[in-house]
Amino acid sequence: MNHLKSLHFSLIILLLLVWAVPTNQSPSVSDATYSNSTNSNSTKLQTNQTTTTTRTSKIEGIGLGVIYQPGNDTGSVKAVVEFAIDEINNSTEVPLQNLRLYSSSLPATLRYEAIDAAEKLQEEGVVGLLGPANSQQALVMSEVGTVYSLPILSPSAASEDLGDNSTYPFFSRTILASDRRIFLTLQILQEYYKWNDVAVIVSTGTDTSALGEQLFTVAVKKGINVVSFLYFSLGEDLAAVLRLTQETGARVIMVVISNDEFNGFADALLQTNFYGNPYTFVFPNGVVTPNLVSRLSANYTKVLKGSLYTAPSLYFDAEDPRLKRLSAHLMKIGYPRLNPFDTFAYDAVYTYAYALSQYPASNITKPTKTTRNLIEANSETELCPDTYTTHTSSLRTRASTTVTNAYDGKILRSLMLAQNFKGISGPLSFQPNGNRDVGSITIFNFVTETDDEERISAREVIRTSFVGEAEEPNLEELAPTTFSDGTN
Repeated sequence: MNHLKSLHFSLIILLLLVWAVPTNQSPSVSDATYSNSTNSNSTKLQTNQTTTTTRTSKIEGIGLGVIYQPGNDTGSVKAVVEFAIDEINNSTEVPLQNLRLYSSSLPATLRYEAIDAAEKLQEEGVVGLLGPANSQQALVMSEVGTVYSLPILSPSAASEDLGDNSTYPFFSRTILASDRRIFLTLQILQEYYKWNDVAVIVSTGTDTSALGEQLFTVAVKKGINVVSFLYFSLGEDLAAVLRLTQETGARVIMVVISNDEFNGFADALLQTNFYGNPYTFVFPNGVVTPNLVSRLSANYTKVLKGSLYTAPSLYFDAEDPRLKRLSAHLMKIGYPRLNPFDTFAYDAVYTYAYALSQYPASNITKPTKTTRNLIEANSETELCPDTYTTHTSSLRTRASTTVTNAYDGKILRSLMLAQNFKGISGPLSFQPNGNRDVGSITIFNFVTETDDEERISAREVIRTSFVGEAEEPNLEELAPTTFSDGTN
């Protein structure tokens, strides 16, 4: 039995209410906001005490739930989903005119609240979920998807672990998985820049540690010499880690950190004078974005100048009219540029829409809801995904039933994974485990503005061709790379 990480849960006895089938009620959009006051140590577990009933749903049409993360880089996802749904409902391209949106805002710092967010949307009668923003939330939320047979399609959760179809059978994503992105990044460093020696610095967060380990593994397989591999925590002496890295003589330093760690990391670089010629920093997980740079003080421009960062390529064709319409809409409502996951969210909506339009009418059933008791336990609890059995020092309980939706989640997900179309983000098809099959990454170079040395901007310099895992990518130079000393 493959156990999830041990979690300390405080669970409450609760009887879930029965839910619903479509009526002629007017549709509404539910937008719940989760705050830090929510009890993050609480989750829900099913027992084998069940009652099955049916009643009317609050949703008219087909409900799609979106769980998005507010913020400068991710807050536009809800707007993108709304735009795509409106486009689908008012076009003839997809024979589907009754798609409705239900949404929940979930800050990145809240992990276990993803369970509540997903369950509340499921109780509204949605047929699937779009989101969440990060992998830690997706790992937790996917348990809800499994229990309810509810498809979850994320435009941004990239953890390699989510590709385990036996553990997460209802999860899929329109973004490239992290291991594939790391492979393509190292391919560019090795083949285009001819860099075969790198140092690696990794923060000790859950996502970043896993990504750092992937980076090391892939680098060794590709014959890249990792001259040092050091972990750090901002609560420790980061300057000491940086000095050890300097002592290795490495000129290319790959840095795996989270967004909220960047300022502290940049401060340590300034403190140790570890920047500029001859060093080149590479941020392979897309944490340094144009939106982050636009908010940085001038002190950090000399740290970033000449650095590189990688991100999944946002679009396949700059002249795509869908891309132009989406960009114009976002500009109109206050988003001056495409954010990192916007096109992947747009294509996720269309993946659902195409699959729903192909869903056999004979398999649409009257939905039922199973009532379950939730157990109180103040002790260490483990949840095993393959049997849905929970173990505590004083309690063992088994989830014996699931909720029946009008649309069978297994059929819907199989139709989603069968999609193969040209999306804004490029050719979109799926592997059997729900991973995106074909994708591309772009290398960005931070350069100072010619008219203002204190202003820095990101310039696209290299892009890989859109390829699957079995193919070697072609590399396209979009612009020359300018390093910290001004050379190319």
